[in-house]
This record gives sequence, structure tokens and C-alpha cells, in this order.
Amino acid sequence: MATSGIATVLYGPGAPATDLDAVLNHLRREAHTLGLDSARIGLFAASGNVPVALATLMRDGDVRCAALLCGYTMDIDGTTVVRNMAAQAGFVDACVGRSVDDLPAALPMLFVRAGQDQFPGLNDRLDQLIARGLARNLSLTLINHPTGVHGFDIYEQTALSERVIRHVVAFLQLQLVL
Repeated sequence: MATSGIATVLYGPGAPATDLDAVLNHLRREAHTLGLDSARIGLFAASGNVPVALATLMRDGDVRCAALLCGYTMDIDGTTVVRNMAAQAGFVDACVGRSVDDLPAALPMLFVRAGQDQFPGLNDRLDQLIARGLARNLSLTLINHPTGVHGFDIYEQTALSERVIRHVVAFLQLQLVL
């Protein structure tokens, strides 16, 4: 990311949304000292960190975009897939009680889907969120890696996986740098 003109800050898995809020507040408060533009902050989250990112997008009107990779999203229509997996895997289901209607309509969001994701219910929840988001006419972009497994961005070195990652970086550059 850094070679693409994008500074990144990592936060730990299992961290509550308030921790991400604190990180974002710190970045905005110290932007000048850190050499950042506080008006160009986006979120990049993957896997179990996606629910915290989504919940943050619902609260923080100053985030400019989000790239969300292979992540559990939110339970919709009474499902408990995300809640159950959060309890099992130790990530935070920060979207409890929220819905797709709570996502900001104009915020550019990129979702990356691994077609062969092995985690139960992950793609079903993502597919449902995408369908509901499109019905609301949200600003969504979807990249589907049909042969990708969960974590393909780390574990696979294929031409298709590299192309997907280049698209993610290009999306973030378009929203944050250019």
C-alpha cells in the first residue's frame, strides 16, 4: 500500500469498534504531525475485521471509502451465522441490531468475494448484503474471485489473485489519492 501512496495503520483482530474509533480520532487529531490528510481516510478490512469496519462506516461520516475483503458482514433477517462465527473465532460482531439500511448511501465500498471461501455462511451473508445494498442503490463495487479461497490475498500467488489485489489498490488510490 505504501508504494501506492497509501499509508496504513493496522488494528488487531477482535478489537471492539471503539478501538477503531480511537485510532481514527488519533489519526485525524495528529494528521499534520503524521503527514496525513485527515480528509482522505478510508478503511481496509478483511475476514473477521469486516463487521467492525461496517459498524464504523455506519457511525463515522468522515470515512471516505472502504475496501472489505472476504469478510463476514452482518446477520440479516434473523440469521445468526455471523454471531455464531464471531463467538467461535473470536472476532467482534459489531453489527448486531444493525441493517444494510444503516450503511451510508454515497460512501464508495468495495467488497471482495472469494468464490471458494471455506468459512461457513460467509459468502451467503456477503451475497445477501450485496443484494440488499444494490436494492438500496448503495455505491458498491464487487470483485468476485471465483477460484479464490479465504485469505487468497495472503496464501495464493496466482495471476488472478494478484490482479484482484491490484484492483483493490486501484480502488483505494482512486478514492484516497487521485
